Amino acid sequence: MLASGPSSGCEQPEPASLPTQIVSADGVRRTFRVELPRDYDQSVPAPLVFDFHGLGSDGFQEALVSGVDIAADRAGFISVIPDGALNQVLNARLWNLSTRSEGALAELAVDDVAFTAELLDSIESQFCVDTGRVFAMGLSNGGFFSTVLACAMADRIAAVATIAGITHPDGCEPVRPVPVLHFHGTADNVVPFDGGESVLTQGSRGPLGGLTEEQMADFANELFQPIEDEVGQWAATNRCRSTPEVIELSNEVERRVFADCRGADVEFYVIEGGGHTWPGSLATAFISSLGFTTFDVSATALAFEWFVGHPMPAN
Repeated sequence: MLASGPSSGCEQPEPASLPTQIVSADGVRRTFRVELPRDYDQSVPAPLVFDFHGLGSDGFQEALVSGVDIAADRAGFISVIPDGALNQVLNARLWNLSTRSEGALAELAVDDVAFTAELLDSIESQFCVDTGRVFAMGLSNGGFFSTVLACAMADRIAAVATIAGITHPDGCEPVRPVPVLHFHGTADNVVPFDGGESVLTQGSRGPLGGLTEEQMADFANELFQPIEDEVGQWAATNRCRSTPEVIELSNEVERRVFADCRGADVEFYVIEGGGHTWPGSLATAFISSLGFTTFDVSATALAFEWFVGHPMPAN
């Protein structure tokens, strides 16, 4: 059954302070940040957005990149910015993308889908959340994870927006079609637009150098597929026309709209020459190693427009 309506927290007094951590079912202490909009009212259900950081980053850095807390405040959203679990093999925080109980990638981290569900339960029990307007967004590994949630938590996540990272996992069969918005640069060398070799998989020289050969191959095979193919699979899942309408917004940005969707909308912003960056973000623009950042569009502003326009459908 799809989640819809005010959460149980609407019947509770507002907490005296904002929670910052939770112990998940597997006993791991997890940290996160919650921001309430300035006009928040404990008796009025508010939409909520999760923002998931990239590999090796954390929630503090993600908020600097996305500006989600500022955008959420303007839009009247509760923002939740979690920290991935610290992986001992890589000595980095990440989001586990595998929902399998076996396999090389499944061994790398805790069950982050279960953690996200537990965290959402906790937030909804303490604050007044509109359960029909819960969304996910993220950068790179956080973008991959947001689309994993679109498969695994389609009954609770109304729509997703992903930047520089998207996947359509094998066996993805969401209980309902989930609207997907994606942004990707054609010169991204971390998550290559055309798939294939990534700076992350360059053996011991790359950030994933602590992985075994099996884990490295599993990682690459699951994630570094052509981006157009991954978006196309979401269009197919959402029963959209296979060939998108192409709209040239500028010499840097192309908007691709998959029309006539009988399930849920899919849109794709292609950034010509764009790197592993967040469109419109000064934070990624100042890191030259990430490549070019366009300012012709703001991924954050467009993501919130996407969320406002795509609540959970009525039962």
